[in-house]
Amino acid sequence: EEDDDLLGCIQTDCNPSKEVRMVAQAVARQTEEYYGVCPEIQVVDSTQHLNANFTYVPHHLHYMVGELLKNSCRATVRK
Repeated sequence: EEDDDLLGCIQTDCNPSKEVRMVAQAVARQTEEYYGVCPEIQVVDSTQHLNANFTYVPHHLHYMVGELLKNSCRATVRK
């Protein structure tokens, strides 16, 4: 699937809510596989009625949010 809004690695119409939801699903799967359990991850989109899209590098967003969620899940599971 090709994205028309990508200029190299820069996405001109990045939807942060969509990107964070994808990362949350991936982290939940990883945590479940590694620890056998995963805390519930809720993504609350307070800008759903606004156009909150912006130009950004989705890979950076995935990396930052992924690390934060993995750390949070690990800390919660090990508690």
